[in-house]
Amino acid sequence: MSKKFKLKFKLLVAFLSVGIIPFAVMAIVALNEANSALHDQAFAQMESMRDVKKGQVLDYLQTIKDQALTFSEDRMIISAMDEFSTAFKTFRAVRTMPRMDIAQRANQKLRYENRFGIDWTSLKINAMFW
Repeated sequence: MSKKFKLKFKLLVAFLSVGIIPFAVMAIVALNEANSALHDQAFAQMESMRDVKKGQVLDYLQTIKDQALTFSEDRMIISAMDEFSTAFKTFRAVRTMPRMDIAQRANQKLRYENRFGIDWTSLKINAMFW
């Protein structure tokens, strides 16, 4: 009886190994191929995204270049740039002017509160009823 059991066990192991080993080899090969395919797909997506972003940056730079060319030919822009240069040179002189004293600030604050405060209060009251 023990010889049959040993032979039975040997045959079982042999048949299982004949079935499992090729299955395991095929699973490993399929896993490697799937990993390679996913890697290639991810890389292709990154390359296509790179190309799209490159196109967007180039379009943006072309737009800026076109605007710069348009502005450089516009007489109003040229005139404004000359006036900005003059205004920038006089900015320090204007900036060093004395600040308003406390009475002037209080007077200005009162003017703003009287002029805009009433409108703001009426807007808040109207908003509560809507």
